[in-house]
Amino acid sequence: MKNLYQALKNKKKCVLAAVLGLALFGVDPSQIPAATAGAAEAATAAAAAAESASGTDGAAASDSSTSGQASSDQNTSQSATDASSGSSETTGNTTNNTSNASTGTTSSGTSSSTSASNKIISDANAKKNQAEQNLNAVNNEISGIQGKQNQLQSEMNELDAELSDLLVNIAILEDEIVQTEAELQQVTEDLSEAEAKEAKEYADMKKRIQYMYENSDGALWDALLGSDSFSDFLNRIEYVDAMYSYDRNLLTEYQQTVAEVTDLREALLDTQDELEEIMTEYEAEQAALEDAIARKRKESADFDVKLANAQALAQAYAQTIAEQNAIIKEEQRKQEEERKRKEAEEKARAEAAARAASSGSSSGSSSSANTSSVSGETMNPSYKTGVSGSDVVNYAMQFVGNPYVFGGTSLTDGCDCSGYTQSVFAHFGINLPRSSGSQATVGSPVSYDAAQPGDLVCYVGHVGIYIGGGQIVNASTPRTGIKTQSATYRPITTIRRVL
Repeated sequence: MKNLYQALKNKKKCVLAAVLGLALFGVDPSQIPAATAGAAEAATAAAAAAESASGTDGAAASDSSTSGQASSDQNTSQSATDASSGSSETTGNTTNNTSNASTGTTSSGTSSSTSASNKIISDANAKKNQAEQNLNAVNNEISGIQGKQNQLQSEMNELDAELSDLLVNIAILEDEIVQTEAELQQVTEDLSEAEAKEAKEYADMKKRIQYMYENSDGALWDALLGSDSFSDFLNRIEYVDAMYSYDRNLLTEYQQTVAEVTDLREALLDTQDELEEIMTEYEAEQAALEDAIARKRKESADFDVKLANAQALAQAYAQTIAEQNAIIKEEQRKQEEERKRKEAEEKARAEAAARAASSGSSSGSSSSANTSSVSGETMNPSYKTGVSGSDVVNYAMQFVGNPYVFGGTSLTDGCDCSGYTQSVFAHFGINLPRSSGSQATVGSPVSYDAAQPGDLVCYVGHVGIYIGGGQIVNASTPRTGIKTQSATYRPITTIRRVL
């Protein structure tokens, strides 16, 4: 029993020694229960062994136990202290190893996540760059299509304007034709009336002449010899002569009237032929313009389809760019969050280390971003070439009588009005447009009272060369060919000086 008490007492001393040892090294005893229990169990085992070895010699055992108490207490204390120290070191190493393992795992996971995120951003940038290249190519195509559309629209506007002018000229020409037909009808009626009067007067005069000749031996002489006086005789002779003169003058007057009306009718027929020829040309030109406009409109429709397709592609590429930008932005947001999280962790570890080292410090970082944003007076212009108007007229007059051929430009084999003027002026090195409408826009405008030989005299659908004295030379109609005529035979639209 005494031995048991002594063992318990020794056990208590071991525990106290272990606690004191831990306190000396600043170790919390609650953290190393296994070490303390081990020390206590060792002490108990030692006491039991000592008791067993003493046998029946209790005094010797007691002395031996008492004499070895200090040594046992010291050894136990040292063992407890060593165990506590080892336990503390083990705990610290375990904590550090766990922390390092955790940090390594986190670092490895973060690196892998960042690599995957960077690959996503790289792929998105590649797709975005490809889409941007495609978008630029499509935008260039759109610009090209729109440029062609604008050019085509400009051409269509010009054709529309030309057609509009042509339709106006056709309307004017139709009025001229109607007026000419009315005048021709009136002249035809006047000619018929004049011819009838001429025929009647001629018949009446024949009857009177016949009467006088048939009755010359009797009645005529009776009428003359039956005079009351010589004065009456002379009066009767004078009367007969006056009657004859009257008949002759009246017949001559009727003949002149018939000739004038015939000339007027011929002139109106020429004008009618010319107007009808011009109308034929206008109708052909109108058909050509309408065909050209229809073709241009078809081209424009084709361009509309191409433009719509290109714009759809551009929209798709723009959508792709927007989607890739969203992906890049999202990955950058995640990377920024990860960066901030790592900074927070590093800051927390630094603060923990600083608190442990009792030297607090803090660090931080900040970032900034920059943004940047994004009349009525006479017109008589001066001459500009060394070509004489008289020379032009003399040359042009050489071809009077040559044939009129629609669309022709040969001064000898045949030409139309604008082909005639174009070829005449080309002889002197002056280039004129091919149509009469275009020739009406070249050179400088001239007033009629200032017109000089060599000036172009322009009408609706016709053109001639002024030769002076109110006359022009022109390729008129297929029936009359190249001829001269009055410059005012039709309303003049403009006079142009190209010399």
